[in-house]
Amino acid sequence: MDRSALPGGWPPYRVALAAIVALAVVLRVWGINFDFPHPDEITNLNIARGLRFRNLNPHFFVYPSLFSYLLFVALRLFFAAGRVSGYFPSASAFRLRFLTDPLLFYLPARVISVVFGSATIILAYRLGVALAGRAGGLVAALLVAVNPLHVRNSHLGTPDVLMTALVTFALSHTIYVGRRGRRRDFVRAGLGYGLAISSKYPAVLFLAALPAAAAWPEGEAATLPFRTRLARLGMALATATASLSLTSPYVFLEWRSTLRDLQRQYGYAVTGFPPEDPVGPAWAFHATFSLPMAWERSSCPSWWPQRPVSQPAATARLSPR
Repeated sequence: MDRSALPGGWPPYRVALAAIVALAVVLRVWGINFDFPHPDEITNLNIARGLRFRNLNPHFFVYPSLFSYLLFVALRLFFAAGRVSGYFPSASAFRLRFLTDPLLFYLPARVISVVFGSATIILAYRLGVALAGRAGGLVAALLVAVNPLHVRNSHLGTPDVLMTALVTFALSHTIYVGRRGRRRDFVRAGLGYGLAISSKYPAVLFLAALPAAAAWPEGEAATLPFRTRLARLGMALATATASLSLTSPYVFLEWRSTLRDLQRQYGYAVTGFPPEDPVGPAWAFHATFSLPMAWERSSCPSWWPQRPVSQPAATARLSPR
């Protein structure tokens, strides 16, 4: 196909990728009031509301802090935009609006997920290109674009989609670590892993791919001396540690609290939640509730708009701070 026949002279694969990204954005914006608000969103919003520039300690370590910091900044920008437009005449009006219309304040968190959820399509394309060429990249992008779970979680103000985007970014550069072995490939992969772990702890599991790529290289990377690859691996791990430390510093500064929160979560997974929230062990909850519900609703797309939770119900679950 002649490039000049395409809009703006774009090659066909770029047009296809743009169409897939546009589809992904529509699916993630459509029904933005889905499950409004999700219980985890209440926790995330309360954490962000409690942060101050002079004190960024979240006092909550079930999650690392990257998403909370992004939401903190998004809420400040939300207030600044409202102040300029006259929607929030003052800080007191901003706080009063939160008490009278709390659902409005969940939108910045959901916008973060929409942005990173949509960006994951491009990152999946890059990963697919690295593994299987442009055709493989387009297939990967399309599969992520219409994946029901990814579409659903892109509607929620939670760190899951942020972690997915950063892990995809890190994995794509890990491929180049194993093939080219350049210093920038190691640094970018380390940066991606560090930020992904700063979004949610389970991302640390993907970090194993980095030393594996350095240990069993191919192509240009295989010509590098082992000491060079080892030194660059150390650089990547240092970059990951630095990015995690800078974006979730209190995970280390408050390490006792971090261990306490993680131990508590582990206990919930094994023995179930406390009596006030009796869902039982996590594996039993998913076997008896999550999977049957998914089966029952399989005929209805997860991104289809649903009736939002009433404002009094949302307000009742917010912390008073």
